[in-house]
Amino acid sequence: MVVLGGSTFNAKNSGKSGDGSGIYRGLNFQELDQLELCRPYCKYVARPTSISEVGSVMSAAFQAAISGVPGPSYVDLTDVLITMRVEQRLIDYSGLGPESYSNSNQNANKAHETLCKEVREQVDKIASLLSSTNYDIKPLLIVGKGAAVSRTETPLKQLVKLAQLPFLPTPMGKGVIPDIGTDNGCSTGGVTDYGSKNASAARSFVLQQANVVLVVGARLNWILHGGRRFANDAKVYVFDAVSGNSGDGDEETNVEYVVGDLKDTIGMLLASIISKQQKTKGAKAISQDNSIAGQNESGELDNQLKLSWNQEYLQEIEVISSKNKSKAGARLAQKITYSNNDGDERQQRVVMVTEGANTMDIGRTVFDFVEPRTRLDAGTFGTMGVGFGYMIASYLYYHYQNLGNDSSLAKNQKILLGIFGDSAFGFSAVEIETAARYRIPFVAIVINNSGIYFGHDDDEDDADSKEKQENHHQQKIDHVPLLPPTSLSDSLRYDLFAESLGHSSLLSTNPNGAARDSKRVKGYFVASQNDLQLALEESFRGVEKFYANANTSTVAKTQIQDPFIFVINCIIEKNPAPVDGKKSKKVLEFNWMKK
Repeated sequence: MVVLGGSTFNAKNSGKSGDGSGIYRGLNFQELDQLELCRPYCKYVARPTSISEVGSVMSAAFQAAISGVPGPSYVDLTDVLITMRVEQRLIDYSGLGPESYSNSNQNANKAHETLCKEVREQVDKIASLLSSTNYDIKPLLIVGKGAAVSRTETPLKQLVKLAQLPFLPTPMGKGVIPDIGTDNGCSTGGVTDYGSKNASAARSFVLQQANVVLVVGARLNWILHGGRRFANDAKVYVFDAVSGNSGDGDEETNVEYVVGDLKDTIGMLLASIISKQQKTKGAKAISQDNSIAGQNESGELDNQLKLSWNQEYLQEIEVISSKNKSKAGARLAQKITYSNNDGDERQQRVVMVTEGANTMDIGRTVFDFVEPRTRLDAGTFGTMGVGFGYMIASYLYYHYQNLGNDSSLAKNQKILLGIFGDSAFGFSAVEIETAARYRIPFVAIVINNSGIYFGHDDDEDDADSKEKQENHHQQKIDHVPLLPPTSLSDSLRYDLFAESLGHSSLLSTNPNGAARDSKRVKGYFVASQNDLQLALEESFRGVEKFYANANTSTVAKTQIQDPFIFVINCIIEKNPAPVDGKKSKKVLEFNWMKK
């Protein structure tokens, strides 16, 4: 992305009178130095001081934005620059013509060839390690959101299928390799059930035991504990588009970078592993589109790769995963689904946005994803307030992607599902009005736990909790109790608030000529699993009806009367059910579960 920003120049503030240097320092009332503000977050920032510089600056901005890891460039254009005049003969076009680009491409190709040779040597070394029979290999593939962004799902799925490689997705890397089920679009033989190789349910075990770790499109930051959970002898290979992008775990672990386009480097790795295996019908190769050549008549590889990995490690992953999945299944007394009569048809179409600390922590362990780029959350920096923006952007992307599709638009459109903690909901809830105004359909669930996250405990039988609450209320400033900021009011009606944002100010007219309001948002107040299931089913049907109407009727596009945004205010039980007439508290395995 290249951003062109405008700024003003003030000769009085800058101490200059319109010369070029003053453009850098002039700030008007309520102005700030936009260049320095953007510098930490952009790959390239510049402020041309004359018209003759604009061409070279813009060229550099675009080159920076599209090279390596894509990122933003910012060019600041002052009002003085915009009103300048210059003779055409004085404009410097060097570096902008076809010859310059041709020379640049030739130099880039030479550098690329050198880099490819180095990367191929690295990849061959890793393939030799994974194929070794003299080393006790305990492998793990970690799939990050970079793999989703770079669309590396095809070679990664082939690698898991053929090598039987355990994988662990990061939160926004889920779906690159399906969490469950089979792959409908990749007939490469090998394992068909991805769930058997998904190590998410044995996360702690594999992070501590794996000694050959392939990190693809992820960083060794707090999400992966800075790499400090890895075994002391673990060899960690980070596949990324740039070097030194791994987070804070470099010094703690034996990290080696494999730099390059992820589709290329993972394709190289798979091809190298295959070439080192003794096949019954010759060696296989990876074609340029990362598909595997040398298949049999049925289109599948003759057999799986024969890799001598630690079998006890692989079996333990399956045992722990099975145990933890059973434990989690027991907690879900009634499984909430978003499928319909078509079975998993809806699950493949849902784009889920989660926002809120507990919502993201628990949500990533509960929901399975089978498509890449369908799970979005607050990201590496935990940036709250982006959830509704994600849903609006997702609608625009998938809506225009499906325009012109021969099949039914309603059957191809993604269903947007947002799950928000009550605190996170407050960061951007008013964007519901934006979505209503632009007719953007979605379903939003507010996990309304009334602020118990680092908040208060209403257990009256707990003397410590009661004393803690009394102390909070006794500490006052100007007669206002000093409660934690996360102690939200009990059972707020977010559903009614959402409905208030969905009434159209542009009244439509019914056949009788009378004006009536268009209610675009419908809210639900639910406190049981049955009510939640019914609300979800009605909401999804409402979204699908909206898509069907929008695809078949031009009138429906301009005069939509039925709701197309659904907000479910889900009241969460704060304490578990009584046991033998007494209140009980669950024993929790991890400290974060107590929040």
